[in-house]
Amino acid sequence: MKNKREKVFNIPRKLQARLERAGLTPREKEVASLARGGINNREIASRLFISSNTVCNHVKKIHKKLKVHSRGELVALLNH
Repeated sequence: MKNKREKVFNIPRKLQARLERAGLTPREKEVASLARGGINNREIASRLFISSNTVCNHVKKIHKKLKVHSRGELVALLNH
């Protein structure tokens, strides 16, 4: 059974495995999933009911864990 807070996002199994191996938290996975769809930080914040600064911090951690340096690289990696 899934954690109550963990929402189900449309993330392919192969990508889920990659995100788990990289050590992303459930919230970072949510942010990554939304970023994958081209949604900006402000909209991600609105959808997840968190501040834009918090989203920015999550994105920075995601970049570090996935070893990417830009939003474009992140989206390309997540959509590959």
